[in-house]
Amino acid sequence: MTTRTLAIAAPWLLKAAAAADRAPALETLFWRGNRRKYLPESESRLYWQLFNRAPIEGDLPVGALCRYADLGETFEGCWLKADPVHLVADRDRVMLTGAVTDLEPPEIQSLVKAFNDLFCEDGWQLEAGDAGLRLRTPLSCTVRTTPLDEAIGDIHSLLPDGPDRMKWHRFLTELQMLLYGSPLNHEREASGRVPVNSLWPWGAGEIPPIVPSPWGSVHTQDGFVAGLVRRGGGASETVPDSFDALPASDDRLLVLPVPAAETREILMSSLEEQWFLPLEKALRAHRLGRLLLYPGNGWEVIITSGLLHRFWRRRRPLKEAF
Repeated sequence: MTTRTLAIAAPWLLKAAAAADRAPALETLFWRGNRRKYLPESESRLYWQLFNRAPIEGDLPVGALCRYADLGETFEGCWLKADPVHLVADRDRVMLTGAVTDLEPPEIQSLVKAFNDLFCEDGWQLEAGDAGLRLRTPLSCTVRTTPLDEAIGDIHSLLPDGPDRMKWHRFLTELQMLLYGSPLNHEREASGRVPVNSLWPWGAGEIPPIVPSPWGSVHTQDGFVAGLVRRGGGASETVPDSFDALPASDDRLLVLPVPAAETREILMSSLEEQWFLPLEKALRAHRLGRLLLYPGNGWEVIITSGLLHRFWRRRRPLKEAF
């Protein structure tokens, strides 16, 4: 069976490819395809648009849809993602160095319990799910937040903003004081691991209305995408290890996660072998009718067998796509 259309969303891909040496198959697909640069560069806003959702100002309801992906039933309240992070004081600035991703299940349970013991009576709630930590706030849902992948560096201008700005800042200060003296972080520091000294809240909103999914099948490990699929009446599937393991169908969306790799060169070599070289071969053999590629930086690339014959469009390093 021939797959009519396969869409691959990997908003991190161009940056990874630009940092590596070369990626011949991906370069062929990108430069010989029909390219348009019109999409949001934000990862969550790209996913939102791929599910035929109308653009909205302010936050996308990432937290609520991640929760909906787990529960599959409606609920009330304003929910946000609450990613564990590590902050470092630098003179008169506070720097966000990145997410803390190595928390063990008992550590997550300890963090959730400590949080709720302190804040639950004030209307805050923290819970853990398949898509990570989620936070319910009693404050206004018109808060404007910064997605974690856009927030590395000085956090002063990136903190929650809006009518309850000062309440958010007081809450985060109290949270950081709680985590500073927590047994969880004492144990992490004693074992040489990075402490969790804050949570990064982003993606505020309530459950959005139902919009039917435009995709016959969706493969994803992203909780927000899984929530969009479920809110559209579908169910997401796991991401296979390679293109050859992907079932054939009429229309299929694949949200490609960042594979674990020691260097960008190893990463791109693996992606070339498992995905982009087989994709190129499938297109040339007419086993794939059309490939839609969303590699980040606002690009949409449409590739068909016929377009691959445009030999005069030479492949070039993907750093030239920036």
